[in-house]
Amino acid sequence: MSSLDKIVEIERSVNIYQNSDNELVEEIIIDIPLEKLKEIVTAKEEDPSLYEAYLLNDQQLEKINLLLEKKIEPDFTQFFYVLEAAGIYDWSAN
Repeated sequence: MSSLDKIVEIERSVNIYQNSDNELVEEIIIDIPLEKLKEIVTAKEEDPSLYEAYLLNDQQLEKINLLLEKKIEPDFTQFFYVLEAAGIYDWSAN
């Protein structure tokens, strides 16, 4: 049984990093359906579920913002924005 069989949920976030030193400043958990995200971010052929990290441009971030209750206030002069995914696992599952 692979670790993928133990995933109970995929949690996606927009992570905000400083341009100057790549330090993570904030992680914003988002609850946007995968199909909606795939309309905004072009999935890599080998990553149809958007598990990899995707650097967001201003247009993509603007589209994500339209789907968020609490808006992200972008400042591309100081920060860069990355769509990331993390698995939530149930290691007790057989």
